[in-house]
Amino acid sequence: MLENAKWIACDKFETPVVERRFRLEDFSSASLYITGLGYFEAYINGMPVTNDLFLPAQTDYHARDTQKFSYPIGDTLHYRIHYLEFDVAALLRPGENVLHIVLGNGWYRQKKRQAEGNMCYGESLLARYAFRIRGEKETWICSNGSERYGETGILESNLYYGETIDARVEPRFTEQVRLAHIEGTRLVPQRCPGDRVVSAFAPRCIRRKKGACLYDAGENVTGFVEVETCLPSGAAVTLTFSENLTSDGKDLDTASTGCSGEGGQLQRDFFIGDGRPHTFKPRFCFHSFRYFEIQGDYKTVKVHVVHTDVPSLSEFTCDNPTLNWLYDAFRRTLLDNLHGCIPSDCPHRERLGYTGDGQLTAEAAMYCFDLSGAYRKWMEDIFDGQGESGHIQHTAPFQGGGGGPAGWGGAAIVLPYQYYRFYGGRDFLEENYPRMLRFVSYMRSRTEDGLIVREEEGGWCLGDWGSHTAPAIDPAFVNTCLFAGQLEMLARLAEELGRPADAEGFRAEKKGYEAAVLQNYYKEETGDFCGNVQFANVFGLALGLGREDTFTHVCEALDGCHEILDIGMFAMDLLVQILFQRKDADRALAAIELLCGQMMEAGATTVWEYPYRQELSNCHHMFCGMVRSLFSEMLGIRLHLDGRVETLPPKLPAKVGYVRAKTLLRGQEVCVNIGRATPAPRSAAG
Repeated sequence: MLENAKWIACDKFETPVVERRFRLEDFSSASLYITGLGYFEAYINGMPVTNDLFLPAQTDYHARDTQKFSYPIGDTLHYRIHYLEFDVAALLRPGENVLHIVLGNGWYRQKKRQAEGNMCYGESLLARYAFRIRGEKETWICSNGSERYGETGILESNLYYGETIDARVEPRFTEQVRLAHIEGTRLVPQRCPGDRVVSAFAPRCIRRKKGACLYDAGENVTGFVEVETCLPSGAAVTLTFSENLTSDGKDLDTASTGCSGEGGQLQRDFFIGDGRPHTFKPRFCFHSFRYFEIQGDYKTVKVHVVHTDVPSLSEFTCDNPTLNWLYDAFRRTLLDNLHGCIPSDCPHRERLGYTGDGQLTAEAAMYCFDLSGAYRKWMEDIFDGQGESGHIQHTAPFQGGGGGPAGWGGAAIVLPYQYYRFYGGRDFLEENYPRMLRFVSYMRSRTEDGLIVREEEGGWCLGDWGSHTAPAIDPAFVNTCLFAGQLEMLARLAEELGRPADAEGFRAEKKGYEAAVLQNYYKEETGDFCGNVQFANVFGLALGLGREDTFTHVCEALDGCHEILDIGMFAMDLLVQILFQRKDADRALAAIELLCGQMMEAGATTVWEYPYRQELSNCHHMFCGMVRSLFSEMLGIRLHLDGRVETLPPKLPAKVGYVRAKTLLRGQEVCVNIGRATPAPRSAAG
């Protein structure tokens, strides 16, 4: 729909606004097709065309210099830009009309944070649009280079750092746009849901000091704070954000969000007045915070919670406070990290769509939310980053960062497998099957003597990740075990597609990897893998390897833990699943309590990156894969690949007397009610 439209570029100003004036005769209907790089807001005759935020959803927009990334990349990526369609007939009128497009940096012109390398695509912000007007005849009004633009009051706009807005600046449309051209990319309609303000509330002031007030939002959220002011011209209000307070509770502690010293990455907004009343809020960035401080004069303050708007499908409550906290904290952590239909690792310090975190928690997330549109979009991002060799990048859309071949790259199989389980769609499966085959070919090229031993030259080759002490399990063991499990997933998908020979081949290949694991890492005399360091045995047990005393070693290791569970994110997910499967629900709960205990005692409302280190990110979902076992194992709600829903006998720990839960799977609501309903103790996250 944008074939006749031209890219128009604004070479000046941090946040320009484009103006196009045009006249219309009588019309019966009108549509606007539009996109912008990085983000855009569009207004017709002063009215917004949508309430969605941060449009278009982030993708790999077009080619840029990838050699400047700290992690080596030799792959040729594929590029895609979303455009959106709006019915705008109600906003137009016969006679003169005006279109304004405000452009923000977003992910396109990200210059300030360079931790992973070159995040910037270009020096100029761009837009492209077309009106389709229907009346007695059809008329198109397209971007063509005649537009003019001016400066907005947004003097600085950065996703990681915040915005500076000066009310004294009024747009003067004195600059002529430049025609631009982008090669090697596709314009595609945006089908995934947008980011929206999902709730708004007044925060609680917890401390006043000279010229400032400290606020508590009550929970970790993503979004922004809106203030109503009437400042003298040139006077400012400053808002600074954090997840934590200092130990005395008097000030913000910004270490966990990326600012632990002078010159660090600080989330902060500045609003400068002009002597008139204003309601200020940032336009092209969101923050992640529980606490914030306001310095300067203002009248009212309101917190707006923002994330990709996805329907909730589940409920869970019981008489165990740890399980309640885990369920609630996971939901909040996942939503705080869901922006542009990308499940990021954390919503402040890094904000990247790491494929390791995302694939590990996908099944748990699909039990809780309808993520059909969001994950389909994210899988397109993942495969846009797939090289000709089949290699999968560790972040999608690609923004640098390291990982491992199976735990991260394996998203190429895990995501399509779980997506098909929960949402079906043979066309989807047919489309992605060749991409999964290319990933398998890549993994074969990373294999030596039956083990997956390397990834890209000069890069990382992580195994398990996130343990309390340094990862001690051989990455080759972890990657080989994980990939063997992924081959079984692919074999099942091949059967769904009517390819039994493929399925047979994948299972034979799986046996070869399992044999190499046994030969290199299994100790026959003691029945353990890798000396059971950091619960390595669960990787072997997940493949059906080892023997009964292998499980005994797992139980003994868990029983020997008192305050700290030294375990990585993949092993934790498997540990809880295996304990439930072997009907040791009490130990499964004990493991969950060990991992969650310190976070709960600290009053956390989201899950920390490292469960025993509050000074690092307080909003990471990588340890939340185990939430899937609450539904699939503890409550026995099983969803099969063909869409069948089966309810098996529950496996409740002795400390759980009742559970009330439900989820919606393939259109079928499944409810579980066990025990006598009494008021459930809810955590701070509840």
